[in-house]
Amino acid sequence: MSDIVLLGHPVAHSRSPVFQNAALAAIGSPWTYGVRDVDEAGVHAAIDAIRRGALVGANVTAPHKAVAFAAADRPTPGAAALGVANTLWCVDGQVYADNTDVAGVAAMRDALGASGAHHAVVIGAGGAARAAVIAMGATASRVTVVNRTRSRADALVAALADHTAAALDAVDLADRAALRSAGVVVQATSVRDADPVRWRELLDAMPDLVAALDLVYGAAPTGFIAEATARGVRAADGALMLVEQGAASFERWTGRTAPRDVMYDALGAALGRAPGWASPTAGTAEASAGRTALGE
Repeated sequence: MSDIVLLGHPVAHSRSPVFQNAALAAIGSPWTYGVRDVDEAGVHAAIDAIRRGALVGANVTAPHKAVAFAAADRPTPGAAALGVANTLWCVDGQVYADNTDVAGVAAMRDALGASGAHHAVVIGAGGAARAAVIAMGATASRVTVVNRTRSRADALVAALADHTAAALDAVDLADRAALRSAGVVVQATSVRDADPVRWRELLDAMPDLVAALDLVYGAAPTGFIAEATARGVRAADGALMLVEQGAASFERWTGRTAPRDVMYDALGAALGRAPGWASPTAGTAEASAGRTALGE
């Protein structure tokens, strides 16, 4: 039995145990981190186990982040702003819920030097897109949410308008003119297509891009990253976000500073990346060489 679990469906493919277990071992913790494929009832059961002390804590991934937020006793202000949670732990019999995805996206933003007052575009309207809007909105002057279903983009903008100083607007995929001034773009859907062609026309609409962030990761390049780097745009995939949000979760569970170097080395080895892969220079070089990853 694991002491900390990742709750979701599906979850067997996740690399989180690779670096979380390495980090726990590095601080001499006896705890272990595992995965648990669950439905909504399973999320509630895990939260009850955390409340009883049978589990130390949990991460939560799709499609259960909203369920976890609603079922927890004490959401943090960050989780409350998003209405979704990815990290659960217990203090004095109360289950706390946080969303560390924002910290993960912010780390990607900063690593790429994309924290200026740019016009940022976020593709997608799910939980990851919500985190991206908040993270990018902390520095951007404007954030445009792009989604195939315009009503979902409108709903996201309405929900987050009071939680960021950036100007927010929503467009559908056909409205390319609204994207022309973009300096940063975040791919926040779950698309794992390795073909750059599907992204070419969309990126053509953003000729002045400084940076491109893809929130998925894996062992092969995404088409989005490949197309962005072919244009000379600085780019990073979701492996960097995965470690950074995981490090923030680790600190909630343990009360210890996360050993980030250990976590990066462990995930990099699992994905076949060279040492130093998470640095801005190395990350861009790997993307250009076709080694930046896709998928969760």
